[in-house]
Amino acid sequence: MFAVAVVVLAVLMALSPRYGFHIDELYFLDCARHLQASYVDQPALAPLLARVSLSLFGVSEVGLRLWPALAAAGTVVVGGMTAREFGGARRAQLLAAVATATMPVLLGGAHVANTTSYEVLAWAAIALVVVRIGRTGDTRWWLATGALVGIGAEFNHLAAIFGIVLLAAVLLGPARRTAVDRRLLAGAAIAVLFVLPDPWWQSRHGWAMFEMTRALNGKNGGPGNILTWIVGQFGMACLAMTVLWVAGLRFLWRSGRPLWRCFVTAYAVLFVLFAVTTGAQVYYLGGLYVCLLAAGAVGLDGWLHSRPDQLRGLMVGTAVSTALLAVIVLPVLPPSDVAWTYGINSNGCRSFEGLAHLRFCTGRVHRPTEPIAADLLVCLSRHPLVRVGAVRPGVTDMA
Repeated sequence: MFAVAVVVLAVLMALSPRYGFHIDELYFLDCARHLQASYVDQPALAPLLARVSLSLFGVSEVGLRLWPALAAAGTVVVGGMTAREFGGARRAQLLAAVATATMPVLLGGAHVANTTSYEVLAWAAIALVVVRIGRTGDTRWWLATGALVGIGAEFNHLAAIFGIVLLAAVLLGPARRTAVDRRLLAGAAIAVLFVLPDPWWQSRHGWAMFEMTRALNGKNGGPGNILTWIVGQFGMACLAMTVLWVAGLRFLWRSGRPLWRCFVTAYAVLFVLFAVTTGAQVYYLGGLYVCLLAAGAVGLDGWLHSRPDQLRGLMVGTAVSTALLAVIVLPVLPPSDVAWTYGINSNGCRSFEGLAHLRFCTGRVHRPTEPIAADLLVCLSRHPLVRVGAVRPGVTDMA
């Protein structure tokens, strides 16, 4: 599994200089220059890593994207380790690592230095530790779980939501008889301590996060996006690996371990919650698929081993579907050919946009009344996508 992680890291770093900065990265770099305890739409740790990149590498795509690439490689290792905790042999661990490495949400999220890659790693690591508690009964690991939830929530609030739903599943289900003790409460307290800077900052700034959340839910949620959410879940893992995570749900439910069953409950609750509130953001549940893929790798290991043709077909299908999806989620195409992918994935050609890029290029803030179009066009003209005509900048880009 470590070899697979190294391959993922090498691919991401090799592609990291392509297409220039994404609009989200410009925002995080600006946040890095003005460090705070939290921000309107995310906690503090991702901007802090961007600040480290600025200090070590200056304004560099490669330097900024090193951290999400490392997070992606770490997620691959966690996927293999989770299969081991489920009782899988090396063969199942390798399959879980490959399944994780080929996840479009992992590869696409790790090319852009926002919070996605850290969130996926946090969810996967939380699941790994809880799986270990379910296997060994050693509740001392709740302390580590609390720390992981707290750290993950300081990268992205979704980790806190996952932690809360998983905790509710434990407390309200059969797992409470074997897994609930004072260490669980201590772990919850550790998680709260880690996230305290975030609500402290929000309370001093009118709880801006809630207003931002309402705006995003109004844009991405509602009945019209439920179908988008459902279809999008089949793109979280490599298409050929869909059978693996579906088998993972079955494996967990039939495992006979109450704590492992909590993952199925959490998946169901979060599936419905996100479908209704943020359906267009199909990747919000992406981190949990690492655990499901690992469970499926163990659950199908014996069946695949006894049917070499099926295993070979799965690997060929994985290679083909990964190659096709890589064209969409990674910057592998020439800049002149990326425009058609924008309707599916914006990480490629939506690299520069409006005032954020202008501020970064010129080093000053422009007021709405200032004549900025000329400066903006000069800045944008330096970008490879603009030079080849894949993106056409104009005054309307500044919206």
